[in-house]
Amino acid sequence: MASAAQLAARPVVPRLPDGTYAVCDPHDPEVTTLWRVDGGELHPWPLRQRWAPRPPKADPAVPPEERRARRERWYAEVYWPWKVAVAEEIRRAPLTTADLFERLVPEHERPRAVFAALLDGRSTREQLDEAERQE
Repeated sequence: MASAAQLAARPVVPRLPDGTYAVCDPHDPEVTTLWRVDGGELHPWPLRQRWAPRPPKADPAVPPEERRARRERWYAEVYWPWKVAVAEEIRRAPLTTADLFERLVPEHERPRAVFAALLDGRSTREQLDEAERQE
């Protein structure tokens, strides 16, 4: 959970038009990241995917306050600029990034189809995992 200091230091991530988008990873242009925007907020696609950089492992030898400071610094210097860059690319070119998603993601793997499958009797995580394995 974010601390009060983290919440205060977060940059404003632009609200985006709902839809699906594909954007080059700001840290690795060889990787294309996929996104579903719902209610103006970014969600990685497919489900359970993480495109964002991962924080470094905490060093247990470092005192808790220093670990917290390092984590907050990492979020301020790495994670939030990365996420804002993704959102800005979508905001700058929503039609282009939406078209790229449509070209890269097969119809049956798009959010509408996946969510329909979830509501069509595959209500448990195990059933969804099995359906994904079969596909």
